[in-house]
Amino acid sequence: MTDSKDVFTGHYSMSSNSAEMPFDTFVAIGKTTQQSLFMKDLGDLLKSHSRQLTITSQSPNPAFCDLLDCIDGSLIIDVDIFARSHSNPSAAVKTTLACDIRLKALGVLTVAPQWCAYKDQRVDDMVASLLTPLYLTGLNAKTRLRSYDGETQPLCSNTPNDYEQELSKVFKMAQYFSTAALTSDGLRRLEQNVLRLQIATEVFSEGVTGLSASNLYQDRLYSALSR
Repeated sequence: MTDSKDVFTGHYSMSSNSAEMPFDTFVAIGKTTQQSLFMKDLGDLLKSHSRQLTITSQSPNPAFCDLLDCIDGSLIIDVDIFARSHSNPSAAVKTTLACDIRLKALGVLTVAPQWCAYKDQRVDDMVASLLTPLYLTGLNAKTRLRSYDGETQPLCSNTPNDYEQELSKVFKMAQYFSTAALTSDGLRRLEQNVLRLQIATEVFSEGVTGLSASNLYQDRLYSALSR
C-alpha cells in the first residue's frame, strides 16, 4: 500500500501482485472528487502497480455509465472486451465478460463484474450495463473484442448501425446460445436490445453527455417500450 495520502489510499487491496478495488468504491470516490484530482491520483496508483488496476463487482449489471463518467474520456485510447473462463464445474456461470480500458500515459483499468449470458435476463443486463454505456459515450467506435489468443476485431460492423450483428458478436463471445432465440419472446428481446443501442447512439449524436445523457436515454427507452 502506498504511503501517499491520495483519494485511493486505504480503498484497494493487492492480489497476485496487482491492485484491486471494488467497483462501487471506485465510483463513489469518483463522484465525490474533482475529476482532475481523481485522474492524477489514479495515475499515481497505476504507476505504482505495474500500470494495472482491476475493478471488481459481483453484480451482473453494475453502473458502468457512472464509472465512465468518473474518467476523463479524452484519455481513453480504446476498450477491449474479453471473456473470462471459470473452471468450477458446479458453477452456473462458466464465462463472464470483462473489459480493459486503456488510458493514455496512465495504464489499464480492468473492469470485471459478472457480465454473463447464462440466462436470457442476464443477457439483457449485459446489453444494458456493458454495451449501452459504450454507445451512449461514443466509445463503441473505440471498442474491440479480444479473443483468448489476443486477436482483436472491432465491435462496430463495417455496415453503420448494424446493431444486430454487433450484438451477435458479443453474444458469441459470452457463449450465449439460447434455444428461445427464434421464438416470439426471443425476437422481442432482440428487438429491445437493438433499440437500446439505437437510442444510445442517437443520444450521443446529439452531443448530450453525463447524467443528462443517461436521463434522456432512459426517458426515450421508456417511451419507446411503452408504445
